[in-house]
Amino acid sequence: MFIRYVDARKSWILLFAGLLGLANALILLDQGIQVTSTSLVYFNAIFILSFLLFFIWRFIRETKYAAALAELQEDMALDWIETLPEPGDGLDQMTNDILREASLQFKRKLSDYKETQLIENEFTASWIHEVKTPLTAMKLILDARPSDPEIRKIEAEWLRVYLLVDRQLHMTRLPAIESDYVLELTSIQRLVAEEVRELAPWCMEKIWRSVSKERM
Repeated sequence: MFIRYVDARKSWILLFAGLLGLANALILLDQGIQVTSTSLVYFNAIFILSFLLFFIWRFIRETKYAAALAELQEDMALDWIETLPEPGDGLDQMTNDILREASLQFKRKLSDYKETQLIENEFTASWIHEVKTPLTAMKLILDARPSDPEIRKIEAEWLRVYLLVDRQLHMTRLPAIESDYVLELTSIQRLVAEEVRELAPWCMEKIWRSVSKERM
């Protein structure tokens, strides 16, 4: 941090060096001023030491707030804005105000985004439930004619649509999945049997198409 501070205060160093050089030039060139070399060395040493002490004091004072922010950044919590360090001067106070305002604006935008996302998810979920109603009616019609091969083809396509709708419903509920699902013990065989029974028309249609292509 010290190297960065020195780089940021190059104008101070250049100004001090220029003023000290100008003072030395005036002392040496002005015939009315009689100064020994020892006095000139003392003069430069005092000014350089004074500037170094001032520079170190300003470094400690000006970087105290920045160092505290750096520590906060390494272990930033959700409520980081409440743990901001106390500002030391007007510049630190300005930085503090900007950070608080930025945090407030971010929270507002995040709240608006969540509200918009919630409305979209509710609309999508409502639409999916509306679509599932005719799909259920279609399934009842398809099950009423199990022996018709053409109906079996339609059932395979129906299953594809149903699975796509069901997947979209799952994606819509994903942000609140912990409230939609309850963990419980169940039989893996029963789950597998249900999935096989549900996907059977689609699988049979795929097999039938593969066999037909091979015969051709």
